[in-house]
Amino acid sequence: MHPIRFAISLAAVGLLLSGCDNAIYDYDPDCLEGLELKFVYDYNMEWADAFPAKVHCLTVLVYDQEGTLVERRTEASEVLQDPNYRMTIDLPEGSYHIAAYGGMECDDATFAFDQDLSSTLNSERTVSLTAPKRSPEGLLYADYLLHDHFHGMIDVDVAEADLQYTTATVEMMKNTNNFRIILQQVDGSPLNSADFNITITDDNIRFAHDNSLLANDEAITYQPWSKGQTAVGTNDAGEDWMVAHYDLSTSRLIQRTSRAGADPGTSSVDSPQLKITKAETGETIADLPIINYLLLMKGDHYTGLGNQEFLDRQSQWNVTLFLDKNLSWINAYIVVNDWVVRINDIDQ
Repeated sequence: MHPIRFAISLAAVGLLLSGCDNAIYDYDPDCLEGLELKFVYDYNMEWADAFPAKVHCLTVLVYDQEGTLVERRTEASEVLQDPNYRMTIDLPEGSYHIAAYGGMECDDATFAFDQDLSSTLNSERTVSLTAPKRSPEGLLYADYLLHDHFHGMIDVDVAEADLQYTTATVEMMKNTNNFRIILQQVDGSPLNSADFNITITDDNIRFAHDNSLLANDEAITYQPWSKGQTAVGTNDAGEDWMVAHYDLSTSRLIQRTSRAGADPGTSSVDSPQLKITKAETGETIADLPIINYLLLMKGDHYTGLGNQEFLDRQSQWNVTLFLDKNLSWINAYIVVNDWVVRINDIDQ
């Protein structure tokens, strides 16, 4: 090789390897500047990443230091089921806030943004339950299965191009709950689900940008989206021991005394209430501050968790209440997620 031509070749290679601050950067796919995001949902009672199994669609919002939206990405394909999935976003050097939502790009999504994001600052963004219904009396209610809704956020700095993306992990939290409420008569007499009305009332359909709940100034009543009765054995008379069961979905459960954006005590509902009435007469069988009862389970079995963390990690609730022969609630104990919780002095 001619010595002069060989020296020129080495100089070109040196320029290529010296970094991306040169003219070659615009044409070199190996000069990377931006983010490589991993998404994890292990904020659950198993402490195991369930993102590939649980999150079927994804929305990612990128904001700059001034809170202006600079990038929006969505993904709703099967790639989310790959544990090795990463989302890459080309961005210039700088500091960014990432907000991620799971469940809002799916066909059966039940939460949506309240604003046009292109003209909304990060701090102004809110999310609300879609299509709540109105009763003839004008009361807000939802009697449908809520699509799983997730939220995560992270602040991250993108470094100057150095042949690799800046990597970051966005940890997601689930904002929806599913309840199965079971009514069982202690003497084995059969129960029919049509004989009872079961509701959970709360004020929890609006989320701020940081996933805190905003007062809606109006309560919503969650009603069963499915109900029925099932034989669990036979009673002394040889009859099927039928229990009544009801499936309800709710938004995030918060233990609180006041709401973001509201003066203390002004929220229309200070605590979610589980109410059970007789369908024919309207007589109340139970009217319970449900969070207090759910936390009875935490006290015995998950003492290492804070109350709110326990409520956020646990999204599936099976609650069994026992009725006497007069169809009155026996309030000595209930069963929550197969654990018997004894009731002593609890506010009702």
